[in-house]
Amino acid sequence: MADADVSTMEQIAIGKLLIAQNAEDFVGGLRPSDFSTFPHELLWASAQVHAGTPSGQNAMLESLIGDHRLTPIGDVAIYLSRCTTMGAAAVGDFGWYAKRIRESAELRTARRMSDLIQNAVSTGDLAQIRNAFQEGSLGIAALDTDDEVGVRLRPAASFRMKGVKWLYEDRIPAGMMTLLAGREGIGKSTVSLDLAARLANGTLPGRYLDNPQNVILCATEDSWEHTIIPRLKAVGADLDRVFHIAVQSETGGFRPISAPDDIRAIEKAIGKIRPALLVIDPIMSIINGKIDTHVQQQVQQGLEPLIHLCERATMAALGLIHVNKSTTNDALNSVMGSKAFTSLPRSVLYCIVDPDEEGTYLFTHEKCNLGPKAPSLRYRLASVHFDLDPDEVEAGDRRQITTSRVVWDGEDERRAGDVLVELAAGKNLGDLRKGLREFIDGKPHVVAMSDIVAEFDDGIVTRANIDQTLKRMVKKFEVDRVGRGMYRSMRLAGKP
Repeated sequence: MADADVSTMEQIAIGKLLIAQNAEDFVGGLRPSDFSTFPHELLWASAQVHAGTPSGQNAMLESLIGDHRLTPIGDVAIYLSRCTTMGAAAVGDFGWYAKRIRESAELRTARRMSDLIQNAVSTGDLAQIRNAFQEGSLGIAALDTDDEVGVRLRPAASFRMKGVKWLYEDRIPAGMMTLLAGREGIGKSTVSLDLAARLANGTLPGRYLDNPQNVILCATEDSWEHTIIPRLKAVGADLDRVFHIAVQSETGGFRPISAPDDIRAIEKAIGKIRPALLVIDPIMSIINGKIDTHVQQQVQQGLEPLIHLCERATMAALGLIHVNKSTTNDALNSVMGSKAFTSLPRSVLYCIVDPDEEGTYLFTHEKCNLGPKAPSLRYRLASVHFDLDPDEVEAGDRRQITTSRVVWDGEDERRAGDVLVELAAGKNLGDLRKGLREFIDGKPHVVAMSDIVAEFDDGIVTRANIDQTLKRMVKKFEVDRVGRGMYRSMRLAGKP
């Protein structure tokens, strides 16, 4: 690495440090001797003391300018202005800069030790050669031992509390990763495209309501021409705000993005459009093929750089993932692969079949580290047909496209875990619902909950199942609730 390149990199890194709110990754990963120029050593050493404090930048500059320690670099104001300007485009990945600067420092040390030994050998003096090798060994050993350099303690009082910014209100946090899990064939991809379309149109409840945003789709299993574009058109998405992403290979073609390999290239590309959301369908498709997706540490190594990118770019990531076919009644444990797929995201959403309503599904919130879980939503998949432009249809091709879209159908008190428990116990709550309806309709008077439980609680169907089913029946006007624990038929109530 050329010295000029190192100096420029250090200037950019220092500039980013001056404008960053939180630069611990950079400050904690280096020491003054890692920098190639004396002014950079001073700037970094002062930043190490003041980074993270409310007036960190001002305090850092005042401490250096006050005692004229920056005199060797000339006009301090111009220098710092240049640093800040170079770093202002984006705060960037401090860990990457720290690694490059440390590598250049290690290379300088290795070269210095090599020159020392070669000069000693040229003299032919064995004593001088021994001393040179001893000093060189100590220098090389220092490359692998940081001792306690970089360890830093900060009082909790130096941190500022921050409110959560919700991309999709109470469900998808901005600048963080969210997981959407579920089995195949229940509309996960269609749901994700519905959310992406509403964000692009400015109609998604959250911080961008009435403020259309750009969205990136990384969809590797479906054809854009045959599946994705028709689905986006079916929900009226602004197609100018939805972007396909791929990486140009050495052969000139394009391949899907890979994590963590392509993170820096992705960050550079998205800087031009500043997307609010990256949809990855499925998330397994972007994990480097050398990573074992069943090993937690390896999955963390693959996804954490993407998570850090989301934080820097204030871009949410929504990763879709399949679930296994085991009989577990824990929604999070049903997710395929390592537990890291559910532990790293701050929010986990879930799509599951509603066993009580044919053709209906539940969109549930199974995990949220940032607040209470949002209510579950029912949805259906509706077919949409539209004709293609005759000028764009080739001979023999169909002129009509059939696709699907999501139709939302209100809130539901159940979560995926509840449904999995029902399914694991072999319960058919559809039959329970039918039985309750017949039992209540057959009584010429109000029926108490105690009588209902006595009739249906058989050790498999529990009181909780009965209570939950009755609530849904009341909402759908199948039975009438007179008071707490009291029900009657709609016919007896004189209601339709």
